[in-house]
Amino acid sequence: MSAGMSGFHEYMQKRNQPAPSAALDKPLRITFFAGFAASTKREEAISLRSLMDRLATTRAARKDMLPWLKLATFGDLKTEAQSLRHNANVQTISGIEADYDGEQLTLDRAATILRNADLAAILYTSPSHTEAAPRWRVLCPLSEPVAPEARAGLLARVNGLFVGALSRESFTLSQAYYFGRVDGNDAHAVMAIEGRFLDMATELDAEAVGRPGRVVAPTTAAPTQSPLAPRHDGGTAYGRTALERECDAIRRAGNGSKHDTLNKAAFSIGG
Repeated sequence: MSAGMSGFHEYMQKRNQPAPSAALDKPLRITFFAGFAASTKREEAISLRSLMDRLATTRAARKDMLPWLKLATFGDLKTEAQSLRHNANVQTISGIEADYDGEQLTLDRAATILRNADLAAILYTSPSHTEAAPRWRVLCPLSEPVAPEARAGLLARVNGLFVGALSRESFTLSQAYYFGRVDGNDAHAVMAIEGRFLDMATELDAEAVGRPGRVVAPTTAAPTQSPLAPRHDGGTAYGRTALERECDAIRRAGNGSKHDTLNKAAFSIGG
């Protein structure tokens, strides 16, 4: 094996070893709802690492029988439908949660993207996930609770990592998500990614992607291509954008960081 290849393998070994991290062990204020109606709530102080067992073992016969979670605290103001889960009732944000339903990016690929960004996170598959059509959620902790107004910008950091592929609904302030598995779905999985608190990753603002606007085009216009829409060359717009981003990083790499940047980009592009 050449010295260059040996160095590459040593580099990859180091990258695949999880770094010690306090981010997944910090207790967060998390609100749990028994169901969609959200007429009652239960708030707990629990770390995302401790939450993993609940994400993995909770189960129900149907999706609508599973509980919901939100990395936030809520007040006691109810809507006319007696729901506590609405934007005006959100008090603080302890982390962000987001949904991916594009059925293209695998859980392993999402983990690689988060790991490359040194971002702490929990990934878990959604009830409708299958190996052929991946769907998952991502939970990222904050070092301290923040005001509700800060959530959109923090979520945009994560959406930027996925080149805008997270669902539009992820940007709804009070959006909560089912967790657990539906009986018979053996593809359910939960994964921990070691790294930093999301609010510490300020450099991600440079490529943040906010909530997409609703585009109303004339019926004669060509449909807007989504980040995951198939291309004529067999790829996706997401893949093209991600490739261009890595190539740009290689071009901009300064002296002393070119080899490391090239290794990271090659690993990312290969994924």
